[in-house]
Amino acid sequence: MDTLIFLLILLTLYTMWKGDKRRSWILFIISFIAAGLLFWHHVTDVLPISL
Repeated sequence: MDTLIFLLILLTLYTMWKGDKRRSWILFIISFIAAGLLFWHHVTDVLPISL
């Protein structure tokens, strides 16, 4: 999943560099949502701690 987000960010930067504003905004939003979902998955993960 981390690799996919990294590739999405690279693709977003590439489309921004080429000047395609609409596609770069769409990719930026998709990358932001994917990173947020990955973060939410790690935040809500239960740690196996027994005291």
